[in-house]
Amino acid sequence: MYSRIFAQTGAGSVKRFFVSSANNIPNIRLGRMAPETTIDTIEQELHTELNEKGLIKLGKTLEEEQKILQDLQAKQKDSLNQIKEACVTPAQKRLAQGYSINGLFWSLKQKEMNQIATKEVLQIREETIDWLKARQELYAALKQSHNKTPEGSDRSCSLS
Repeated sequence: MYSRIFAQTGAGSVKRFFVSSANNIPNIRLGRMAPETTIDTIEQELHTELNEKGLIKLGKTLEEEQKILQDLQAKQKDSLNQIKEACVTPAQKRLAQGYSINGLFWSLKQKEMNQIATKEVLQIREETIDWLKARQELYAALKQSHNKTPEGSDRSCSLS
């Protein structure tokens, strides 16, 4: 019973993250590069998308994704800096002075950290950033190979 409650509360923070990130662009689908996702999977998805949309529409989509990527990277950097300032640096100072960082001090720092950003939100954001970076790199390779081939053979482009 408790697992359902915790699962529901955790899903709300994830939903808020994606809703706030994707409000600007309703047509963009953001994926995640979970540990089991390989670059080949993303390459196949990009090939499928290329065949469905064409190179020009895919390019426009990836330009929008580039803006989202920059925004997510800025948010991630800001969150990590806040965590470092609020939690890590005080813990290091306290440890250097010879005090213990266990117990109440550490639990308070954990609460502060979760108020800035939960571990789950940070992980999801990092996976999304990795996914977007991989797509950008694959698209750059695709575009480069497309520029080297004659104009009439754009359907036979390969990402590899």
